[in-house]
Amino acid sequence: SGKEEKKDAAQVSLFDCLACSGCVTSAETILVQQQSAEEMMERIRDTKRTKLVVVSISPQSRAALAHYFGLSPVELLGKLTTFFRRMGVAYVFNMSLAESMALIEAEEDFIRRYHLAHQSKLTRANNKKTNTHTH
Repeated sequence: SGKEEKKDAAQVSLFDCLACSGCVTSAETILVQQQSAEEMMERIRDTKRTKLVVVSISPQSRAALAHYFGLSPVELLGKLTTFFRRMGVAYVFNMSLAESMALIEAEEDFIRRYHLAHQSKLTRANNKKTNTHTH
């Protein structure tokens, strides 16, 4: 028959959400399920399936966790790095530099586009003046 299967809605707890200012939509529920703490620990332990485990920590996650545990972001990063390395994670990356680089790139792109748009307006205005004076 044409009945649709009912699927359970994903449930996100405080332990899953790190207040990163993102929002989980229905299309992302599978990703949330695949990114649970249990799934991560399974991947770290399963060295046959997972050759190399790399963890990246966003500035938003670091800040939220530091606040929650009453630590400075630097202290928290040190503790998380030690924890993950002891669990078998090969690399732990602080994504602050990557975020800063992305912001700089976005800023440069905005400025370039702004100048192009502004230059285009000036060119059109100059062409209008030239066309008005020649007729």
